[in-house]
Amino acid sequence: MKKKATARQAKATSRQSTLNFPTSSEADLVAESAAAVTSTKSGAKNRRKRTADFADDADKHNESPCDSSAISAESAVKTTSRSKGQSINAKRPSWSNLPLSDLVHSIDQGWSPRCENYAASSHSEWAVIKTTAIQNLKFLDDENKSLPSTLEPRQHLELRPGDLLITRAGPRNRVGVACLVRSTRPRLMLCDKAYRLKCRLDFVEPAFLELALNSPDLVAQVNKLKTGISDSGVNITQTPFMNLEIPVPPPAEQHRIVAEIEKQFTRLDAGVAALKRVQANLKRYRAAVLKAACEGKLVPTEAELRRTADYADIADKKMRPSASSAKSAVKTPPLETGEQLLQRILTERRQNWQGHGKYKEPAGPDATKLASIPEGWAWATVAQLSTRVVDGTHHRPEYIADGVAFISVKDIRGGIVHFDDCKFISPDAHVELSKRCNVERGDVLITKSGTIGRMAVVKTDREFSLFVSVALIKPVRGIFDSNFLKLSLEGYIGSINIAQDVKGGLLKNLHLEDLRIVALPLPPLAEQTRIVAEVERRLSVVEELEAVVSANLQRAARLRQSILQKAFTGELTGDGTCLRDSQASVERVV
Repeated sequence: MKKKATARQAKATSRQSTLNFPTSSEADLVAESAAAVTSTKSGAKNRRKRTADFADDADKHNESPCDSSAISAESAVKTTSRSKGQSINAKRPSWSNLPLSDLVHSIDQGWSPRCENYAASSHSEWAVIKTTAIQNLKFLDDENKSLPSTLEPRQHLELRPGDLLITRAGPRNRVGVACLVRSTRPRLMLCDKAYRLKCRLDFVEPAFLELALNSPDLVAQVNKLKTGISDSGVNITQTPFMNLEIPVPPPAEQHRIVAEIEKQFTRLDAGVAALKRVQANLKRYRAAVLKAACEGKLVPTEAELRRTADYADIADKKMRPSASSAKSAVKTPPLETGEQLLQRILTERRQNWQGHGKYKEPAGPDATKLASIPEGWAWATVAQLSTRVVDGTHHRPEYIADGVAFISVKDIRGGIVHFDDCKFISPDAHVELSKRCNVERGDVLITKSGTIGRMAVVKTDREFSLFVSVALIKPVRGIFDSNFLKLSLEGYIGSINIAQDVKGGLLKNLHLEDLRIVALPLPPLAEQTRIVAEVERRLSVVEELEAVVSANLQRAARLRQSILQKAFTGELTGDGTCLRDSQASVERVV
C-alpha cells in the first residue's frame, strides 16, 4: 500500500510540472502547493522514504486521530481503579493519581441568556462565549454572541487568563473538549454548556492539566462519562467528572513536560498551517480553472481556431498558386455557433416532449444582466438545456438491509455517486419513486440541501433513487455534453454568494425554480469537448495533490495524539529515546 501511495505522489508531482496554468499567479499557487507537499524541508532526503518512515513510526506508536477506541477500555478501568496517591507504574514512581477535585479549588457552570445573533463588535460590549470558542488546546475569544443591552452581565462569570474550560453539553463529538484560556478580550462570560476550572497552583500547572484532559487515556475516560439519548445531545455531570483521576508528576516534571510538548506542538502547528495553506491554494486554483473554462480562456475558442485555419489556408494558396482546383475547392465546414446549437437543442426538446399538458418553451436568460462571452458562444438557462429538472422524494421511505440504493447528499462526493455507505429501499418503493424521478446514465446530479453544490454525472446503469436533498437534471440527449453542464454549474456555484443569491437568503436550500433559471455559457459542441478534457486533466492533478495533503494532515493529528500519549506514560521526558522518536516524526511533517 505504501509503495502505491508514494508512486501516486511521485506521479502527481511529475504531472504537475508539465501543467500550463491559466495565469501566472495561479501557477504560483499550485507550484507552492506541490513544493509544500513534495518537500517539507529544504535539503531533506527523498520524500517517499520520509513518508514511509513516518507511517512506520505512527504504526509503531499505535497512533490514532483522537479515537478513543485506540485506548483500551481495560487500561482506562485500571487507571480509574487505582487508589489515591498510588504510583501509576514502575516507570513513574514519583507520579501520583489524584482526583480532579483535589487539583482545582472551584468549578463553575456558565449562563446562556437569549443573546444577539452576532458577535460583540467592540471590547466595551459584554458577550457570552459559544461552545465553539472551546477547541482542543485552543481558545477562540471571537466565537461569542453579544449580550443584549437590556440584560445585566454576570461579572463573576467573566473569563480570565488561567481559566481551564471544558464543554459539558452538546453533540457527542463536541462534549469533553478542553482548553486553557491564555489570553482573552474583556467582558466575555462563560456559557451554560461549559465548565470553568480554577486550578490549585500548588498542586498542578494549568497548562499541564489542559494537556492531561486532552491525552488519549483521559479522553477515553471522559467519553465514558457522557450520557444522553442520542449523539446530538449528551452531557457530562459534575460529580463523575470531578472524580476523574489525573496522573500528576512533581511540579518540575510538569514544567518539563509542558515545555517539551509546547515546543513540539509549535513546530507541528507550523507544518499543519503550511499544509492548510496548500489546501487553500489548491481550492483557489480549482476555482480559477473553472472560471477560465466558463469564460472561454482555458482553450482556444472555435472562432479563434477557424480564423487561424483560414489564414493558414490563404497563405498556403499564395505559396502554391498551381494547386489543383479540386484541392483548393475543399473548405472548412461552417462553424455551428452556440446560438445555433441552442436552437437545435430547443428543437430536439420540443419534438421529444413527454411531459404532461401542452408544451411550453422554457424561459431564456436576461441578457442585460449577463457578462460578455467569447465570439460564437451563447447564454442559455438550465431549463433550456434539459428536458427535466426535479428533486428526489420529499418523504423518507422505509429502509431495508439490502435492496435498491437510496442516494442522499452524503453519497455524492468528488464528482462521483458512492454506493458504499448508502441506504437501501425495496424494489417496489423504487419503482414508485422512479415515476417522478428516474435516474439514467448521463444525468447530472446536484445537492440542493445541507451541503449545496456537490455534483456528479451519472456514469452507471445501476438503478437507484434520490432523496429530496439531491436534484436531477436531464440534459437534452445526443447534442449536449453532460460533463460540460456539470462543469459550468460548478463554475456558477463557485462564483456566487449563495447566502445572497439563493432563495431565502440562507445557505439551506437551492430551490428548483432557482436552478432552472440559472444562466450558463454555451460554446459550440466541439469546444465543449475540448474544455472538459482540459479541465479534467488539470483537476486530476489537483485531486492527487489534495489527497496527499489530506493524508499528511491526518498523520499530523495522529502524531499529536502520540506525543500526548507518551507524555502521560512518562516516556516523553524519560531516557530521551522516545523524545528523539517524536522529534523525528515532527520533522517529517514540518
